[in-house]
Formats: sequence, C-alpha cells, structure tokens
Amino acid sequence: MKHVHVFTPIGGGANRVFVAPALPTQIYTLAVPAGSWKMMYGTGGIVMSHYNPVIVVPPYKVTGRFCERTATKGGPAS
Repeated sequence: MKHVHVFTPIGGGANRVFVAPALPTQIYTLAVPAGSWKMMYGTGGIVMSHYNPVIVVPPYKVTGRFCERTATKGGPAS
C-alpha cells in the first residue's frame, strides 16, 4: 500500500485509485473529475491514512497535457 492515493467522491460513485511511480524522480498524473472528494493515502504497510479536509476540484478541461479552468471562480461551468 505504499504511495497509493485513493479519492472517494462525497456524492457517491466509483473511487479513483492512483499508484505513485517506482522511482521518486518519475512524474505521474492525477486525473480526478470535478467534484468534492475525500482522500486516503498509503505510506507503507497495509494501513491507509486519511486526509481530513474535503478536496474540491473545480470544473476543468484538458488542453494538451495541461488542465485549464472551464469556469471563472464563482461562475457556472461551461
């Protein structure tokens, strides 16, 4: 369970599970849809730790390899 991140949607639905690369110099991508999420992470062994604050991912679109906001702060999503 080392270097595993699990995102659980607040409103229900499927979890998103991400495993970090084997080498610390590698980069990996997190692709979590817009919404409110709770996160758990593994630092070793079989126990998962909880990240207590709710993570809010605003609406976005992917352009090339980058995420861009699709709505202004406080405005509706496009």
